[in-house]
Amino acid sequence: MARRRLALLVLIMTAVAVFIAGTATGVLYNTASKQKRTDLFQTAQSQVRLMEAVVRHDQIYRTTSKAGKDVFRTYGLGLNSFIMKPASFEGLVKTLKAICEYRFQIVGLSENAQPA
Repeated sequence: MARRRLALLVLIMTAVAVFIAGTATGVLYNTASKQKRTDLFQTAQSQVRLMEAVVRHDQIYRTTSKAGKDVFRTYGLGLNSFIMKPASFEGLVKTLKAICEYRFQIVGLSENAQPA
C-alpha cells in the first residue's frame, strides 16, 4: 500500500512538473513571438519612412533627351537630378548602380533625420 501511494505521489508530481514546464514554455514562446512581430513591424515602418524620404527628397526626372531645355525644365520643377535614360539594359543596370551608390553610400541620410 505504501508503494502504491509513493508511486501515485511520484506520478502526480511528474504530471504537475510537466504541466508547469509546458505552460512556461508556451508563455516564453508567445512572448518571444510577440517581440519578433513587434520588431518586424518596426523594421517595416522604418523601411516605409526611408522610402518616403527618398521619394520626397530625391525625385528623379527620366528622359532620353539631351536637350538643354529639358535639363533646365527638370531643375525648374524642383527636382534634384537629371539622369538620361539608358538605351540598353546594361546601361540601365550601370545607371541604377550609380544612383544607389550616390544615394545610399555617398550622400546617405543623417542619423538624426526625421520624416517631415
